[in-house]
Amino acid sequence: MHRLVSRDEEDVIVSLLLRRIKVEKEQLRLQEERKMERAGRLAEVRQQMEERERMIVEQLRLEEEEREEQLQRRTREERGRGASRFLEALRSQLKERLCEEELEPPPLCCCASSFWDSHPDTCANNCVFYHNPKAYARALRSSMLSLELQ
Repeated sequence: MHRLVSRDEEDVIVSLLLRRIKVEKEQLRLQEERKMERAGRLAEVRQQMEERERMIVEQLRLEEEEREEQLQRRTREERGRGASRFLEALRSQLKERLCEEELEPPPLCCCASSFWDSHPDTCANNCVFYHNPKAYARALRSSMLSLELQ
C-alpha cells in the first residue's frame, strides 16, 4: 500500500490539529472566564444598586419621621398657645368680675402670695398646678362659678 502522506507530514498535521484544539479550548476558556467576570460585575452592580436603594429608603423613612415629629411638635405648640390664651382670657374675665364686685379671692395654691400670682408656668414643682394648665383652668372656672352663685 502506498502512503499519501509521509510520517513526518503526518506528525506535523497531528501537531497542527492539536495546536488548533488547544487554541479552541483556550478561546472557550477565555470566553467562559469573560462570562464569569461579566456575571460578577453585574452581581456587584446589582448589589451596589440594592445598597443605594436601601439607603434611599432609609433616608426617606428618616425624613418622614422627622416631618411627623415636626408636625407633632407644631401641634403641641399650637395646643400650648391655645391653652395659654384660654387661661389668660379666663383670668381676665375673672379679674373683671372681681374688680366689679371689689373682692380679693384667696390664693389658689400655697406657692402663690395672691390669687393672681398662681400660674401653671410659675408654680413650684410640687404644686398641683405646676405645668398642669387643665387643673389650673378647672380651678379658675370653679372660682368663677362660685362668684356667679353669690
